[in-house]
Amino acid sequence: EEEEEEEEEEAWPKVELTYEDSSSSSNTLESEIFDAVCICNGHYALPSNPQIQGLDQHFTGTVLHSISYDDPSIFTDQTVLCVGGRASGSDVAREVSSFAKRVYLSDPTCPSFSNGEPETRGKVTLVPRTASIN
Repeated sequence: EEEEEEEEEEAWPKVELTYEDSSSSSNTLESEIFDAVCICNGHYALPSNPQIQGLDQHFTGTVLHSISYDDPSIFTDQTVLCVGGRASGSDVAREVSSFAKRVYLSDPTCPSFSNGEPETRGKVTLVPRTASIN
């Protein structure tokens, strides 16, 4: 009976992705097999900026919506706060962390602090929703 279940699982269609490995000098073709494909290209055309108390009055740095974001290197050696931990915010935080000194990802869904400290993944620290800027 277990063998029958395993055979049924293997019967699902698989997706084979073939790509050119540009990181090697020979530009060889590589192949991977996946069980599923997620298309994550976004569909939002208009930026939605959260109302953060004190942002306009107390912050003099750059404020950039993800719809205008293109180049993570503009944040080289900076401390960056990404507000919104869904797809766009998480992607921007991950990319920017390769250049920034430190990245904070602020979202209500970020995990609770453990031992009084926020969770840090690489150079990205997960913090609760930003309510105000002083």
